[in-house]
Amino acid sequence: MDSRAVDSITIKRSKFFYSNGTQFFLRGVTYGSDSLDILADREACERDIKALVSLGINVLHVYGVDSSQDHGECMERFMEKGIYLLIDLPITSTYIYIDSTTWTNEKFSAYMDMVDAFAFYTNTLGFYLVDNSITDSYIKARGYRSIPIGGYVLTDSDYAQETYRLVADYMACGNSSIDFWALVDYSWCDNSTFTSSNYSRLTESFSDYPLPIFLADYACEPTTENNSDVAGRIFDEVGTIYGPRISDIWSGGIVYEWASSSYSDPSDYALVNLTDNTIQLNQNYKSLSTQLAAINPSITQMSAYTPTITTAPSCPDESATWAASTILPPTANTLVCDCMIASLHCKVDPSTSANTITSVQATLCTSNSTICDGFTSNVTSSTYGAFSVCSPWQQVSWAINQYYLNTGSCSQKTTTASLQTLEALNSSCIDILAKAGPLGKTPIYSDITIANSTSDSNITSVYSDTPTDSSRSLSGGAIAGIVVGVLLAVIAASSLIIFYLRRRRSRNTHIAQELEVTTPGQHVTPAELGNEGQKAELWANNTSTSTGATSPRDLAHEGDAM
Repeated sequence: MDSRAVDSITIKRSKFFYSNGTQFFLRGVTYGSDSLDILADREACERDIKALVSLGINVLHVYGVDSSQDHGECMERFMEKGIYLLIDLPITSTYIYIDSTTWTNEKFSAYMDMVDAFAFYTNTLGFYLVDNSITDSYIKARGYRSIPIGGYVLTDSDYAQETYRLVADYMACGNSSIDFWALVDYSWCDNSTFTSSNYSRLTESFSDYPLPIFLADYACEPTTENNSDVAGRIFDEVGTIYGPRISDIWSGGIVYEWASSSYSDPSDYALVNLTDNTIQLNQNYKSLSTQLAAINPSITQMSAYTPTITTAPSCPDESATWAASTILPPTANTLVCDCMIASLHCKVDPSTSANTITSVQATLCTSNSTICDGFTSNVTSSTYGAFSVCSPWQQVSWAINQYYLNTGSCSQKTTTASLQTLEALNSSCIDILAKAGPLGKTPIYSDITIANSTSDSNITSVYSDTPTDSSRSLSGGAIAGIVVGVLLAVIAASSLIIFYLRRRRSRNTHIAQELEVTTPGQHVTPAELGNEGQKAELWANNTSTSTGATSPRDLAHEGDAM
């Protein structure tokens, strides 16, 4: 399949740029939901694309994506129309929650599968997550183009107001950093102002931030009992987002949301109403269209851009408010877990139910805490066992084997644990287990390298005896995920708050109108800058021609065989 490629977006300090050096502002919308991989639904993408282009959208924030599905047709259709994608990596099944702050092989594999699925598309603007450094290392090791990685955090809860800048600094400090940062803000309701909303405070707070920042999920959380301050949105914040007060600091924003999510009724924040796979433009769509048509942000050329903030922020000091340590957990690594399992006399069946594993593990850890030292994960004390990266059945096998070594019994009433003949260990396993120690208390740190090939079989690890401090160089996979420490402070809390807010939104029904969109204009890379007062970004019909090159969709499938 031929594809019409768009230029990938690059970053210079705190701004995004097209490849021709013209500044890029996000005019985005949240698209899809946790329960539906909309990028795998060709009919849905085709259904929506005219209305998206007519609205002037150039970025879609997509979550709930399943990396095993085929996304080629949707990605290429959006590519043809100059629409870029920001894709969430922490899919629901692999979120790192505040009560489970571990970075495991399963989570690492899920994140890397997502990178593999979308790295070949030039309209992949970036990945949303805060487990940055190990993912960035994987992208480099695979030989993919430099794909931006960033994260986002809620700003308008009481706790978030104390910590949102600390989170941003933590993610950008040291020698390894995220590439961009976004803020979720629901403070601007109809008739709000720059000063009565959070916008003035946020702009002042991030005026010295060295990376691109933008608004993610900008909307209004209602303050009235009947939601009257939300119904019939007028989007007067749009003029401020792209206006002279903040556009030198902010790079645009992403409005919440395209169609009603699975957590809201049809009268939510949606720009379109969806009935029987047909969209109807509602009043929200018309209001946003009017506001976006009027924006005229001041465009900077990369050649004329001299950043004034050129140094990374200092890492926040640990305190009662901020508990994220700079000592990071061990790297996810299947070899560590495979070697551990091979060394056990006593182990459980991998098919043992999650409830049984949880129950047995709790019983064993309570009876003798040293039994579970091998998979301890405590972000406040920076204490991590060597096998904290392993799956639950592997961890409970370690615990039962420790119980066996102490008591001579491999029996647990509720498990299928059995005594087995020890496997012969190779020299690598012997070295790993020696480093872990008899109780598994010493974490194994490693760097990811891929030698001379992008084949998965050539992914190897180089081990280190010392933990990684995020204030030093955070090269490669030595970081098991910056987010694990951050989560204790605010990231997980913010993610759960956002998740909760999306669930509980219920709004008055908007006026629905039939979709009547003529052939839309194509938003292309700006060919030139207009004079003062003119649009700097050009809208023109699509005149690009097929490159005849192998499509990103084909390359993505070739990547499966690498």
